[in-house]
Amino acid sequence: MTTTALATPAKNGTYLLLDVLWETEAGKTSSNPLYFSAKDANGRKADISMFADNQLGSGDVLPGDKSRGFIAFDIAAGPATVMISDPLLQEAARVQIPG
Repeated sequence: MTTTALATPAKNGTYLLLDVLWETEAGKTSSNPLYFSAKDANGRKADISMFADNQLGSGDVLPGDKSRGFIAFDIAAGPATVMISDPLLQEAARVQIPG
């Protein structure tokens, strides 16, 4: 397991740290940490931290290839919802994270 460090303490309570494996089975996709957003249980948008070690890279991921890295959100402790957007910033998936 790879670890990551964050440059500053969380301002909103804690960091939600996602270990993301981006894999393309067919066609071509692009990974980008900015395709991810999160909200806390009260609907407040979390701040993404662009200074996490081993952050998910940006760029094309060709068929059969993978990209792996971390995405960190400064967010209130508790349940959260993570949204993943496509390159046109349209929501493509939503994941509930228990508190």
